[in-house]
Amino acid sequence: MPDQSLTKREFASVFREMLKTEPFRKISVGDLCEKCGLNRKSFYYHFKDKYDLVNWIFYTEFVSLLGGRDYENGWDLMDGLCAYFYENRDFYRKVLSVDGQNSFREYFKEILEPLVRDYLQDIVGDRARADFFVDFYAEAIVSAVVRWLTDKKVMTAGEFMALTRECVSGVAAKIVRDTP
Repeated sequence: MPDQSLTKREFASVFREMLKTEPFRKISVGDLCEKCGLNRKSFYYHFKDKYDLVNWIFYTEFVSLLGGRDYENGWDLMDGLCAYFYENRDFYRKVLSVDGQNSFREYFKEILEPLVRDYLQDIVGDRARADFFVDFYAEAIVSAVVRWLTDKKVMTAGEFMALTRECVSGVAAKIVRDTP
């Protein structure tokens, strides 16, 4: 039996190549299997659908990104994540253009939620308030990243993070000034 991770990586590699010339919606599992020289049964043994494949790609690369560096705070983590997205922007621009159930956007938000919750644990008290804050900020991050990466003239990760920091810091400073 072939190594499962090799088969997954082959599907991922071929899928990435296909996305260079085809929109996400036009790539079928059958087309992917044909290009890999594998059957549909093999694909479905490893993945539920092509959305699951995209999520696997992000998860495996994101985990390796996390494992390769010690992040001191949330801003450092966002810097690393945005650098990764920028480096792979052609791929993520296409997968982020798909919205709805099982989409990468949905998965990305699910990945962000525990990170945001951990970051906000000292700020927010009760569970109901924490859930609101986590949802608010996770959704804001996803929306900002989608908007950034799908812009035709995408700025660098450094430019995006500098503007994001300025935006968040400016609003926070104003709220502190305006709070009695």
